[in-house]
Amino acid sequence: MTSFTRFAAVAAVLAVAPVSSAFADSISGTASLGSSGSFNSSSITFAAPSTATIAGVNRQVNGSVTSSTGTMVPYQFTLAMLNSFVFNNNFTTNPVTLFTAFSNSSSTSTLSFLIQALPTAFIDAQGTLNLMGTGTFSQTGFTSTQGYFTLTSTQAGVTSFTISSTVTPEPSSLLLLGTGLIGAATTIVRRRRILA
Repeated sequence: MTSFTRFAAVAAVLAVAPVSSAFADSISGTASLGSSGSFNSSSITFAAPSTATIAGVNRQVNGSVTSSTGTMVPYQFTLAMLNSFVFNNNFTTNPVTLFTAFSNSSSTSTLSFLIQALPTAFIDAQGTLNLMGTGTFSQTGFTSTQGYFTLTSTQAGVTSFTISSTVTPEPSSLLLLGTGLIGAATTIVRRRRILA
């Protein structure tokens, strides 16, 4: 049995093997949040939190989700807790939860974003703070998903930011790609045999 035949046999077994359904769906879409606060060249501080009763639970909140798409839609117009942080933090070893949004309909459902890198942080000529970074979304009932955020804060204390998920291919898409590659390899081998 040639190495290509063995490869094709293994690929065929993998192609018909059931894909595990243990994986939850990835988080998708975008969300925009707003809050007030202040900043300097090395940190941002969000407004002091207040207590709000959300789905029967008292929560500390200082911001809100103003719009959302995709799987994040249930959190649109909900309250959130935004956490202050310094820009020169080593987010790889000490990640910071940027925010946690609370569902209005369930006391256990949350959406949060963990900052893992902050490659861009500057104050422009108009005095507006601009931050861009990457991290991981967590949402109740979904698989943690990589994403990115942009944040702006004006001297007047108005802070807004947008977060977006970066969707990775699901197993069935990878299976389809693998099947196509096997077909292409088979065609190349057949052509070589005909020419030989």
